[in-house]
Amino acid sequence: MKLLEGKVAIVTGAGSGVGRGVAIALARAGAQVVASSRTVSKVETAVKEMEAAGGEAIAVQCDVREPDDIAACAARAVDTYGGIDA
Repeated sequence: MKLLEGKVAIVTGAGSGVGRGVAIALARAGAQVVASSRTVSKVETAVKEMEAAGGEAIAVQCDVREPDDIAACAARAVDTYGGIDA
């Protein structure tokens, strides 16, 4: 069993840099990752990398400056994985 198996994590800025690294590390540790960024195409590429490493993830467009985007991202996490742990 992986350390974070069964846990759901939302990662903002998952399209590049530190956010991408954190998202990939969480997926490798077994978390189901909701990878979000303002540019969804970048996050889709990161999701493919997570899946190739044996992780589970979805890509979500989310601008954290927009409350409606944040609410939609959280709702997508709950709809897809049943909750949010981190």
